Amino acid sequence: QAVDWHIALNEAKSAALKRMQGNDRAVPLTQEEYFQLLRAEPDMFLRFHSSFASGVFRNIHLCGTDDWSTAIATYQKYQRMILDSPLVTQAMITEVKERSRQDVEERHAEILQVELDLGQFVAQALCQRKGAPCEPRPPLSSPCKRPAGSFGADEEAAPKRLRERGASARAAAPPGTW
Repeated sequence: QAVDWHIALNEAKSAALKRMQGNDRAVPLTQEEYFQLLRAEPDMFLRFHSSFASGVFRNIHLCGTDDWSTAIATYQKYQRMILDSPLVTQAMITEVKERSRQDVEERHAEILQVELDLGQFVAQALCQRKGAPCEPRPPLSSPCKRPAGSFGADEEAAPKRLRERGASARAAAPPGTW
């Protein structure tokens, strides 16, 4: 699988380098190239990072993100700063880096909230589809954390310790919250 990922990434890189040749303002990965890469290797997890150099400043690293659109927006901010400013200062770099970091964090929070909302919606839809009464669940704080006892119909497959913990949590919870 790693070899397939390597081949797909090299093909995307070659296409991008060819497209970018002689164009200072081109983005390193277009949306179509990104989608093509995902179609070729849908199980590949991508994390985007960029690094710039300008004058005496070398290896100006941007914060990484999993979101393609945020990565491109961050890249373009740096690109504009470097290409449009006659003199890039450390203060300019620090300001753009901080704004970019904040943008990445805000976008990450937005995506996380959409994922949580989607998860709640899917859980509600599945519950209604089964025809069972749907009990409201407390909002999740993370897609990786589930409240004890939230194993659903497959609760018997959960480890005994987790089942016991879930039962005691449900007993202590106000009625109608589980």
